[in-house]
Amino acid sequence: MWRASLEAGPETLARLRALLTDDERGRADRFAFERGRDRFTVARAFLRDVLARHLGILADRVRLGIQPAGKPMLEGEHLRFNLSHSGDLALLALTLDREIGVDLEAHRPLRDACLLAERYFAPGEVATLRSLPASEREAAFLRCWTLKEAYVKGVGGGLSIPLDGFEVDYTPVRDEPALRALDPPGATPWTLRTLDPGPGYVGALAVQGSGWRLERFDWSA
Repeated sequence: MWRASLEAGPETLARLRALLTDDERGRADRFAFERGRDRFTVARAFLRDVLARHLGILADRVRLGIQPAGKPMLEGEHLRFNLSHSGDLALLALTLDREIGVDLEAHRPLRDACLLAERYFAPGEVATLRSLPASEREAAFLRCWTLKEAYVKGVGGGLSIPLDGFEVDYTPVRDEPALRALDPPGATPWTLRTLDPGPGYVGALAVQGSGWRLERFDWSA
């Protein structure tokens, strides 16, 4: 797991922009606001630089592709990855020969966490949220949301997997949240884990299979 700040000064941004492909620079330039463009630039450079380190190649030699379900991938490599960014922070998770998903969310005020949960979550998750004290619901909602998003990103199903089509046990007393998904019989089980990316953020990791351990690194532009 790599963590990166998306804040960068003009000179650093110019250097990072050079790591991007023409297509990526074009995507950055389509942002309406400078802040969005700069964050996208740093996030893509972060992704390319870390992948290049693990592959032992230059950043501009990293060949990124898209799986049929829409999940980003490395062409012709055993390394799997997933990137998420929110606010001024980004997380990049990597594994070998197993799928992985990561999600990151900045804490933000929610007008009605239970109302949002009824729209997106499975019935059991909504009931769990309503059983909590009002003061804990906002944090619990984000915990559940990131776990579900990390799993969906890991599977690579995108919008084809409705968030209310499976449940996660996201109660704070569990060290490792449990997953109750509609996986076909014999499918490799997924392991979920809540992350603490730093003050003001909550994250989650979904990894195909078990028997793995998490190592953390910080990236500097």
